[in-house]
Amino acid sequence: MKTVAVFLIMLNVQISNAYSNNIPSPFREGKGGVMYPNPAGDFIMYKTDISENENATLIIYNMLGEAMHTEKINVQQQEGRIDLSTFVSGMYLYRVYINNAPVRAGPFVISK
Repeated sequence: MKTVAVFLIMLNVQISNAYSNNIPSPFREGKGGVMYPNPAGDFIMYKTDISENENATLIIYNMLGEAMHTEKINVQQQEGRIDLSTFVSGMYLYRVYINNAPVRAGPFVISK
């Protein structure tokens, strides 16, 4: 069991680093909000910090890079809940775009 946990932690770090390296560093430091809980069950929550003149999109990808869910976020809806009940357990990636520019990305786990 410890071997599996260590492998998942190492895989998480490698994926996180590879995925977020494509995002300019000033944006990785807080812009775009947060997703929680991680690991998630049947839902995941998000909070964003967008301004009135910004359009935000949150996209969830599976490990094959396929978009599994797209959520448009506006100023009035800066917090939300995404239903994951149809997703299978595993590792996923999310990316937040503001005005079509990537501002935040990271991995999360669904565990049912």
